[in-house]
Amino acid sequence: MQDCLEPNKYGLALHTSSPELGLALNNFAGDSRTSVWGLGQKLSTHLHHYLAEFIQPETWADLAFIAVAKGPGSFTGTRIGVVTARTLAQQLDIPLFTVSSLAAIAWSHYTDEALPREKSLIKAVELPAQRGQVFVAIYQLNSTGSGLIQLLPDTVLMPEVVGAPKIKRFI
Repeated sequence: MQDCLEPNKYGLALHTSSPELGLALNNFAGDSRTSVWGLGQKLSTHLHHYLAEFIQPETWADLAFIAVAKGPGSFTGTRIGVVTARTLAQQLDIPLFTVSSLAAIAWSHYTDEALPREKSLIKAVELPAQRGQVFVAIYQLNSTGSGLIQLLPDTVLMPEVVGAPKIKRFI
């Protein structure tokens, strides 16, 4: 990514699929920041305020692309994030990418320096859903280590169906 993006251009990431608002800004040349706020039901009324403050001192014109969490998670929160990201991307005439919340969690576990390097291990990621169910997806790192292979797409299952041997699960 660092070879593709000018140092004065940034990628903005939004996560609104949970009661927390997550924002990240990165130019892939050393300038990176993230913040998370537990807004709960106030997310819809506070998102734009937090976003406008977070992006400073950069401006909207400094954005090269936007990425937004597409869930799974809160329907209303996800919808608010996707509509906000889409509107910004359209007005700024920049690309918009969606990312599965479960894929983002799996990728963070593959890339986290503090975690053991088990690159070939299959990772099942699960998050609580409604009615005692769980959102689950299964991933494996691709052969170059530059992305994920999705072995099971985001789905909703009963917890007793999820258990499987030799699968590392993250919650």
